[in-house]
Amino acid sequence: MGMLLGVVGALVLCLIIAGVGILLWKKKSGFKPVSGSDDGSSNHSSPEA
Repeated sequence: MGMLLGVVGALVLCLIIAGVGILLWKKKSGFKPVSGSDDGSSNHSSPEA
């Protein structure tokens, strides 16, 4: 059971790191999502965030 928790935790961590990396890469490449504040209404954001 503990091993399963470790695997799930590692997957979540990887997803978070990947998400942050993609956001930073988009900013660096001059990608502008939507004009105005990003309040989570854009379709690439998680609904629960």
